[in-house]
Formats: sequence, structure tokens, C-alpha cells
Amino acid sequence: FGDDHPDELVSAYLKYCRNLKGDGEIIPEQRVNLSKYVKDMRGTADAVIMTADLHLHVIDFKTGRGKIAVEHNTQLMAYALGVLEGMDESPKKITLHIVQPAINYMCGWNVTKKALKQFGRDLREAASLCFEDSPIFHATEDNCRWCSAAPHCDALKQKMTAVMKQDFNGQTFDPTPPEMLDDGQITALLRNKNMIERYLSQVEKAAVTRLLEGDTLTAFKLGYTKTQRRWSPNAERKMTELLGEEAFAPKKLIGIGLAEKLVDPSVIASLTVKPDGAPKLVLKESSEREYLIGSDFTAITEKENEK
Repeated sequence: FGDDHPDELVSAYLKYCRNLKGDGEIIPEQRVNLSKYVKDMRGTADAVIMTADLHLHVIDFKTGRGKIAVEHNTQLMAYALGVLEGMDESPKKITLHIVQPAINYMCGWNVTKKALKQFGRDLREAASLCFEDSPIFHATEDNCRWCSAAPHCDALKQKMTAVMKQDFNGQTFDPTPPEMLDDGQITALLRNKNMIERYLSQVEKAAVTRLLEGDTLTAFKLGYTKTQRRWSPNAERKMTELLGEEAFAPKKLIGIGLAEKLVDPSVIASLTVKPDGAPKLVLKESSEREYLIGSDFTAITEKENEK
């Protein structure tokens, strides 16, 4: 968790839930059953709250730093749909929440029962297509990100091959010099950059697994990664005997995240600086609020650009 301690993340999550609770009840680890929509589909919502005025809250606790948007979050919508199916009393209002304390993202999103029921119908239709004898696979970055079958997926392989052919002039991996790529080639390649890198990493992991299991590959064998020396468990005692205080590195300031928990944040703000980041490519349709323009790399906001 870096500067974030697990108990502090949990405390922030519990505080968020208690603030929503009011005169209702917090039900942790609520099991949900969606087998009405998809055979054997079940899950566990981190927390469910129903207030006295029939406001249903479904909460998902995230500990990572990669932002998970709450709007139209299909995991939360599935949880909420499952909760609805198991309720005796229908809620008047439904709010889905992502609680991600590590990045201070704790947000709610309202959704209607009608929208959830439509989501259920879409879910059932999508699942039925998956269980057909010859299902259609849609290889996209979101679909393939966590898929364990990615290294063996023909659809993903075909997608990667198509992208590489488009950007690398035909059948071979003899790339066009970057400075000679046109706008369309740059866009097609970089739009799929994360997907290509993830696919290659997944293939490499699959190859290592095969070799560890005793299989062979024509061009590769197993080796060892480079490692750095580290102190053994008894090193501190022995080095202290030999060098005394000189065995230890000079003291350094604690991390800023920890300092903010111990000192008034306004004081920390006056003692910290945030340097400008290096220029990076940002998709124009992304949610980035600032981007750079011109050779001076002057930051302008989207709103300013519209004037």
C-alpha cells in the first residue's frame, strides 16, 4: 500500500459506511445470487445498507491506486441487481458507491430500478451468447485485461496481428522508423499500446509456466532473473558490533502521506512542492482535465480551449 497502511484504508471505508448508515443497518459481505440471469452466477457485495426511508446503498471497497469509476460500474450494478432480487421490500432510491481511500476517491452514483432491470436483461443476453457452441469473442483492452485465457485467445492474437500489420507495413515485424509514421499509424498503434504490452507479458508468463511444468520451447529455455544482495537476518547485530552507529544510514524525513496523518495538512501543503510532470500523450476523448499545447508546453484546460 506504499504510505497507506491497510488498517487506515479499512478505517476510512468503515467511516464512509457509518456516515451513510443513519438509522439503517450495515450488512457486511452480503451474498448475492444472480442465477436468474446467468447460471450459477453469485457474488459478495462488500457492504449493503438500507436506511429507514428505503434508500439502498451498495458499496464496493477498493484498496488499489488505479481509479475505478463508480458510474455505470458493471460489478456494482450486478451486486445491486442481486440485492434487489433478494429483498422483500423495494427501495425508493438506489445509490452505488466505490470507496477507494488510497487515492481519496469515495463517490456514489444513483441508478434506477428500471436501469438495473435492463442491465439484468443485457447480462442474460450476453451470457447466453457466451454459452453458445461458437461464441463471438470481442478482444478489447477492458475485456482482456484480467482474462486468464488471454495468452491462448485466437481473437486477441488476431487483433494484435491486425494492429501490428497496420502499423508495421505488412507481414514482418520490421517497423517503420517512428519519425516516418503518419497520423493514422501513430493513433492506431498507441491506442492499442497497453493492450499489446499486456498481451506480450501474458504470453511470456504462459511460456514460463509451460517450461516450469516440464514442457519445451524451440527457441527458449529457463534462466534466472538478476537479483541484488540483501542483508541476512543476523546482519544488523553483527554490523552494529563492528561499526556502531556508522552501520546505519543517515535519518531522512518520513513520507508526505504519513506526515499528513500526523501534522495539520495545511502545514504540510506549505512545506511541499509538486514539480511539473513530463509531457505525455493523452487521448483527446479522455477525462484528463489539462493538456499541453505548442512548443512551450503551456498547460491549458479543455474549457479554455473551447473559447
